[in-house]
Amino acid sequence: MAGAVALKPVADWLRHPRIQRSLPTLDEIWRVEIDRLIPDAAGDTDAAKRERPLPEPLAASRAMVDAWQRHRFFEGLVRAIIAVGQPTLLVLDDLHWCDDETAAWLGFLLSRAAGAPLLIAATARSGELARNTEVSQLLAASRSAGSLIELVLPPLGRDGVRALAASFLDRELSDEEASLLVTATGGYLLYVVEALRSASDLDQGGPLSPLGDLSSILRRRLEAASPHARDVAALASAVGRDFTLDLLTEASDLEVDAVVRSVDELWRQSIFTEHASGYDFSHDLVRDAAYALVSPPQ
Repeated sequence: MAGAVALKPVADWLRHPRIQRSLPTLDEIWRVEIDRLIPDAAGDTDAAKRERPLPEPLAASRAMVDAWQRHRFFEGLVRAIIAVGQPTLLVLDDLHWCDDETAAWLGFLLSRAAGAPLLIAATARSGELARNTEVSQLLAASRSAGSLIELVLPPLGRDGVRALAASFLDRELSDEEASLLVTATGGYLLYVVEALRSASDLDQGGPLSPLGDLSSILRRRLEAASPHARDVAALASAVGRDFTLDLLTEASDLEVDAVVRSVDELWRQSIFTEHASGYDFSHDLVRDAAYALVSPPQ
């Protein structure tokens, strides 16, 4: 991804003391490759050997040379990981932001470390994964190979939100505060943590307020929806009461299928709730936040 530091997660893993202790057991040819990413991590190496000219047949083709060097570099990093010889857990947060080189190396690692006592635990936002082509291809290949276990984490319920908030605030939330926090965040862990960290009265131990920071959380939740879903939410906010799918379809300029998909998206994100007569916003605060996104001409 643009702006991401290439192979940074791999460099962080290689700096772990357990992996560092195993590096001296590797042949020098692989320690040289590891030093390309983390200088001197694998011990002293002969600088002249790093710059050793490539075999003449490879030198004839720059593309072939680049491919060969990349393959040997990746191989060295893989050998550093599996040289530990013990069950190893690699943790990678925000996989959807992973740079292309790291994603490509992870695929190489999985293909070369088959049978090794290795587990990679990664977290990702499903809505962001489609934007990262290299990671999407990695997941598709791992899924096909049967080496991928996917766990979908649903939004936190009221009890989960209260427990998480208590760990941040060192106090229990009141029923009103818990209801407010669930409403503002939809139970999504990212928004719950952000709300708790940015609440203006957090350090003073005062009650949570729907004003200020929680309003910004609501706005970001709506802005994270797809463009069509935002349009439908803005239209629904103008109704000011329960609304039906037929009403939204008639009032919207979108095609029927687009409206249905948008309502489904907003329902899954706990922005809309279902009622016997149709749908409504999960809370008046959410409706107000959606209406605030509508410009005067609209």
